[in-house]
Amino acid sequence: MKMAAAAFLVAISIIGFSVAQPVPHPAIPFPQSQLRSGGSLTEQAMLDRDCLATWEVIRERLISSENCASGELRVIVDGYDFGGSERPTYSEGIGWGMLFAAIMERPGHSTREIFDGLNAYRKRYLRPSGFMDWRILANGKIGDYGIAVEAEENIAMALLLAHAQWGSEKSTYWTEFRKLTDNLMSDCVLPDEKFLKPGDGWGGKDLLHPANWKLAYWRIWGKVLGEPRWEEVRKSTAELMAQITRISPTGLPPHWCRSDGSPTGSSTPYFAEYTFEYDALQLPIHNELELAWFGAAAAPEAGAMNQKITAWARFSPHTVPSNTMDGFALDGKVTGKYVSSTFVASFLAAAFQHDEAYFRECLSVLRQPRPGSNGYYAALIRLYSLLVVSGNFPDVSSRVSPANGVSQLGE
Repeated sequence: MKMAAAAFLVAISIIGFSVAQPVPHPAIPFPQSQLRSGGSLTEQAMLDRDCLATWEVIRERLISSENCASGELRVIVDGYDFGGSERPTYSEGIGWGMLFAAIMERPGHSTREIFDGLNAYRKRYLRPSGFMDWRILANGKIGDYGIAVEAEENIAMALLLAHAQWGSEKSTYWTEFRKLTDNLMSDCVLPDEKFLKPGDGWGGKDLLHPANWKLAYWRIWGKVLGEPRWEEVRKSTAELMAQITRISPTGLPPHWCRSDGSPTGSSTPYFAEYTFEYDALQLPIHNELELAWFGAAAAPEAGAMNQKITAWARFSPHTVPSNTMDGFALDGKVTGKYVSSTFVASFLAAAFQHDEAYFRECLSVLRQPRPGSNGYYAALIRLYSLLVVSGNFPDVSSRVSPANGVSQLGE
């Protein structure tokens, strides 16, 4: 009996302290290890280890209870941000943290307390619209009001994953997921054009943000919610993606654009940016997720963009993985100033189904310790890309009954 009881108690280490508690077997344990075509078991095991090692960096360096209320956790920016604030928290980081916590659950190493702690922190900063203010200072004060839609998308997907992973019998994951996606649809989708805006009170057909084009998410949401409007948003966005692929000499998407793929012409320099920069680099990874879940035949726009990007990147002297620069005009000219492994993570995903040799070169570089590679954004984007290409970002739609949210735990 003592041995049986001991086996039931699992010691988990979360943010520097250990708690002994019974942990049920997760419904979707990491690693998923979806062996890719042509891959080997050895290669898959290495990719799984890459994911786990990066998660541990995030867990140990970026997830903190510093200046949080009891039961809360936050993802910190490790250093000073653009506004001169030290160790702030962005809704972006909360979204990625919740997403990764729901995925990295594994036997003997529960991540649910991390997920719930981040979610509790998020709820403290909810606006009347149901979205989180996007920038919170280290002292807990709101640094900037307003929302970041790409963060809210990750939070919504994280809540759905949590529902599939742990169920909602003793939580409100499903209810929160449904409410958040309802808010995104009602407040952030242009009703006529069917494009997702970058904010709830700003943006429009003349100011769109490709970083939030998460077509794989929208397919899943439409399925589990029985909500056909998400498919309408996906179709209109896929058409715009195809247009950008046609007009961009490299296939690279811009930071901001109009609904025809052209520059915004904004008088505000930031919103006028028409380059492939740190936000836009997320889109090739979003594309690969859609391809992984639904296949090339169902997602031709995602495949065409990633293929064109890879055809350019493979031969550009500025995207050699060991010396990849951190910004490009859409014609391939360098606009960045520094070498960046974060851009390598984007090109890794783009090349995954299109150029095996370049994919392996990118992967080799990502595995090497480099200055800044374990910093806030670099670590978050690296883990996102690795989870996608390793088959460890699960499609949970088959585990949730459409419309009613019943989680098929354990199946």
